[in-house]
Amino acid sequence: MPINGETVKSAISMKLAESFPDLTIYKEKVAQGMQKPCFFIWQLNVNCTQELRHRYNMLFNMIVRYHPQENIPDTYSKCADIGIRCIDHLSTIQVENRPLQATSIRFEIVDDVLFVYADYSIRVDRELPPEPKMAVIDDIEGVI
Repeated sequence: MPINGETVKSAISMKLAESFPDLTIYKEKVAQGMQKPCFFIWQLNVNCTQELRHRYNMLFNMIVRYHPQENIPDTYSKCADIGIRCIDHLSTIQVENRPLQATSIRFEIVDDVLFVYADYSIRVDRELPPEPKMAVIDDIEGVI
């Protein structure tokens, strides 16, 4: 199975569920009924760069958003603590039974919401289309 954004998102979700078992994790938008505290996981961008003939590097830019419980004292400190823990726990995730190291991970707190930005780089080999075979040249007499 090829690795895509959903694969990386699921790996992040499993790691968060393991690290924060009491929190709800959403991988899709919630129209209503969001239960705080919770995490949201989004795929921001995917950059694909060709390295060699059929080898590509895919960079997945992921965002994990943490919404703390409302009306708790010192929300900023709670978000900062969760942010440090997320950096520790999301620095390596398991994708298709292989460890995948984050190439970059950071967090910021905006309006009492924690945003964790993690980039995961994956090298993929794509199958090349078969090249056409060389045509047979008929031997023509008298041609030098």
